[in-house]
Amino acid sequence: FRQQVNTTHVNELQYEQDHHDWLGEIFGCYQNEPGVQDIGSVETREGRLLTFPNILQHQVAPFKLSDSTKPGHRKILALFLVDPNIKVISTAHVPCQRKDWWKEEALKKQVSPIGAVGLGQLPVELQTQIFDDVEGFPLDMKEAKELRLELMQERKAYVAAQDSSFQFNEITSYINNLHPDERDIYRVIEKIIDASNPLWDLTLSPLQAQYPRFPPRRVLFEGCEYDPDPENGPETEGPQQLPDEDDEEFWDRRQEWIESIRRVVRPEPGDFKPRETPSLNIREKYGKTGLQIIIKFANIVLTPEKPFYGGGSWHVEGRLNEHIVATSLYYYSSENITPSSLNFRQQSNVDDAHNMDYEQEHHDWLEVIFGCENEEPGVQEIGGVDTREGRLLTFPNILQHRVGAFKLADPTKPGHRKILALFLVDPNIKIISTAHVPCQRKDWWKEVALEQESTGLGQLPVELQNHIFDEVEGFPLGMDEAQALRLELMEERKAYVQVQDATFQQYTFSLCEH
Repeated sequence: FRQQVNTTHVNELQYEQDHHDWLGEIFGCYQNEPGVQDIGSVETREGRLLTFPNILQHQVAPFKLSDSTKPGHRKILALFLVDPNIKVISTAHVPCQRKDWWKEEALKKQVSPIGAVGLGQLPVELQTQIFDDVEGFPLDMKEAKELRLELMQERKAYVAAQDSSFQFNEITSYINNLHPDERDIYRVIEKIIDASNPLWDLTLSPLQAQYPRFPPRRVLFEGCEYDPDPENGPETEGPQQLPDEDDEEFWDRRQEWIESIRRVVRPEPGDFKPRETPSLNIREKYGKTGLQIIIKFANIVLTPEKPFYGGGSWHVEGRLNEHIVATSLYYYSSENITPSSLNFRQQSNVDDAHNMDYEQEHHDWLEVIFGCENEEPGVQEIGGVDTREGRLLTFPNILQHRVGAFKLADPTKPGHRKILALFLVDPNIKIISTAHVPCQRKDWWKEVALEQESTGLGQLPVELQNHIFDEVEGFPLGMDEAQALRLELMEERKAYVQVQDATFQQYTFSLCEH
């Protein structure tokens, strides 16, 4: 087992400068390493019942056959206790899902519920055909295994390239779908990675464990004031009650006038002084292990027939199994398009709003100061950046971003915007990359196989060569298979972005009336 360590408490201990050996001897942790502490293990012998809370990481240790000439096994019954305060979907709500069990029960019934001939009276061949035609639910064994695989892991992910030679800024594996012979393009991408490294240092340094998760606000706003504030001024100012007007109508009219006149006082920002943040040098810290980077080219092409791009959707980049921590975007070509921006927004702590001093039922300060609204999601738009040609832009992967709309500057001519996107994988985590996955394109593999004399394929007639390669299924991928997989991935991502966005906006401001 192992547990997280509160690194903030460790920083409060007294010790000599640059002497961190006590950290390893007392706590089993080390400077500049994750705040995770191994807390021991338990022998898992037969007959033992073991329980533990679901806040600890656990790992099964390796074991082997005690007698290598005989088979062996270990069998476990695992019980996972659901929070008793929460009700989840259970077998009390879901009928049996296995088709073979359902088939067995159906055959036992001699007469169906509507009085037709019982299934058990039919020939076996017809029984089999009927059950095979049942789709969706219940599940047969193949469908169940596919669902189990989908449950256990996100099956699709972009494949990262390895950049593990910082001395020469060299990609030491290959970029998926970019032929290794395209060395000039590889060199250009390596230069962009090199230029992105110091920007990633600045982007990620405030997110390190030793930096406060919620740093103090530079511009303070603790309560709402108005100037002018006619509500607290003389009653002789503004609308007066008309002779035939009742009190409620008058006060509604006067309140409408007050709200049209008064203005929320914005706090003065003062002189800007950048916060001190712990330094981060990716080259120095991860130079020996290298980086993993997902590399993607994105083109938006407009034509006189389709002269307008309506913008993208709000999203955070990637999925959990890709472990993206930062993005770098290089806008390397723009032609005949109007200016566009990349816009950002962040989650806000909706609970902090309750600590503000404000008048009952007056929430205008929330929109004026923070750009949010009561009973709306705690999400704050924080501006955008002009995405002009030649700009290299980096940002951490905790912000949602969205591409702004643009159109053809001259609607009679085509135009485009081309981007190189670099998605930095968490350097502390290694994911499957092109260092582990061979080239996936069948045409590249065919090219190499024909060049190798040992295969003898190059000596065969072209028709026979094509027939041999066409018969290869599964891996590597042909163009049709690759395109189908790409479309499947895009549809999966599109659905995921919707779920992700709903989760991002799940908390709303709900200001109580005090």
